[in-house]
Amino acid sequence: MKQDNSSTESLSNSEIENKTNQNKQQENFSAAFLFQVFESISEPIFIKNRQHEWVLLNNACCEFLGLTYEQAIGQSDYDLFSEEEANFLWEKDELVFSTGVMDESEESIKTKDGKQHFLSIKKCLFTDEEDNQFLMTQIRDITQRVKPYKKIEAQLQESKKILELVIDSVPQAMFWKDCNSVYKGCNQFFAEIAGVETPENIVGKSDYELFWNYDDIKWLRESDRRVIESGIPEYGNTYRRLQADGQPCWLEMNQVLLKNSHNEVVGILGSFQDVTERKELEVNLARFYKELEVRVEERTVKLKKAVRKLREEVKERQKVENKLRESQDLLRIVIDNIPQLIFWKDSSFVYSGCNTNFAKFFGWNSPSDIIGKTDDDLKLSKGQTQLNNEFRLMQLTESLPYQVEVQQQETAKKMWINISKIPLHNQKGNVIGILGSYENITERKEIEEVLRQTQSKFGRISANLPGMLYQFKMTAGGRLSFPYVSSGCYHLFGFTTDEIQADASLIVSAIHKEQQEKFADSIAASAQSLQVWEWEGKIVHKNGKTKWIRATSRPERQIDDSIIWNGVVLDVSHRNL
Repeated sequence: MKQDNSSTESLSNSEIENKTNQNKQQENFSAAFLFQVFESISEPIFIKNRQHEWVLLNNACCEFLGLTYEQAIGQSDYDLFSEEEANFLWEKDELVFSTGVMDESEESIKTKDGKQHFLSIKKCLFTDEEDNQFLMTQIRDITQRVKPYKKIEAQLQESKKILELVIDSVPQAMFWKDCNSVYKGCNQFFAEIAGVETPENIVGKSDYELFWNYDDIKWLRESDRRVIESGIPEYGNTYRRLQADGQPCWLEMNQVLLKNSHNEVVGILGSFQDVTERKELEVNLARFYKELEVRVEERTVKLKKAVRKLREEVKERQKVENKLRESQDLLRIVIDNIPQLIFWKDSSFVYSGCNTNFAKFFGWNSPSDIIGKTDDDLKLSKGQTQLNNEFRLMQLTESLPYQVEVQQQETAKKMWINISKIPLHNQKGNVIGILGSYENITERKEIEEVLRQTQSKFGRISANLPGMLYQFKMTAGGRLSFPYVSSGCYHLFGFTTDEIQADASLIVSAIHKEQQEKFADSIAASAQSLQVWEWEGKIVHKNGKTKWIRATSRPERQIDDSIIWNGVVLDVSHRNL
């Protein structure tokens, strides 16, 4: 009985052993089979552990990296890639480790051999029976497919840079907005005018957020509304505005609609430029034309009588010649009646003609006496001839005028003459001579000298004043500065004019601590009411001594909402001893 039981027990152990061996063979077969499949995949695949170390990779991955299996195992991204790329890959891996969410992306990576690859990367998280985390990454090289698009993208980026450079190079200020008048961009010139420094800073802003005054904002937004509502571009829209110094200027703006590929209006494109000089010229020209029309009208009446008489006496050819001659005479009259001294020379710098004023100025009886003469014949000084620099002017391909000021010393009276010259071109664009004008600016120079002497006198007066003259400014944002202080500041405070103008806080800090609050309140009250500011109190000189001062000034609000006080500070220490 015992033998039978022993035999039965022996058979059971044998069967168990066989079964175990069969299971091991199946496991070995499955692992070998899976590894063979893993190695046969043509796309790079690798597996990392939780420490971001490479624990398994197929042959395709080794070839891609340019490493053997033994060289890659146990390495991390920092051993294979640059620090910047390794940091990026580490963060992407850590995100999958932390969330368990599969990640698919396209990245650009430079391999060890220095080649740039565009890759499609898929990362998945796996956990074994012992809860160890592993990250499997599958790579697909899409360089050949992506390269043409990357090249196009680079070309587009280059085109964009060139376009931005072109826009920033134009002399006009340019901007573009959406249909709600919100800025979408501008060129560098406009950004500087708007006070945002760079075009990037203007995106998303409206006119209310820029350094415009109320009238500027109203004009800009009304222009936007008209163009968007009517769908009609506006060109040459002019606007008169006051500058910070109180001087008027004229702006000319052009606005057109921006449309997308579906022909839908998405905003407006605008540009403007300062046309103050042109406007002033138009006013002067209008005045000149009005005077000229009167003269022409008077002359025309006479010419009509002469023409009617000639029609009865001469043939048609003589009539044409007379009309041509009359036109030339009219041109001569116009030139002779211009107050400036007009002349023209040929390409050899020999005078070909001038108006009567020019001839008389240099002592000749008529313009015909000037023809064939040179500057030496007119007794112009050698230095003046060099300043004219006519040879350089003849080399210009465009009619670009230049101006110089010279001193005329040939007459008994000292005179200042303003000279302006431009090259003359024929119909083919070739330079054939020079057209110039002289203008007597002696009176202007004398006025400038009087102004200089007046300023010098004011400086001497302020220097001898027992106190300090000053101009104190507070911007809309509360920033304080001293645009002007007289030299008396050194006696009162111990600081030079340059030090105070560089740092206005030197004056504020000099106010005695006990009275600083009242001092600040008095300035705030004057700024609010724009009434005369008066304050008397103690200050601490730079040398530590205490003084009593009395300050008085009158505030004026500026166009940019800043306030300027013009006044005087006196030393009244003798009254408080």
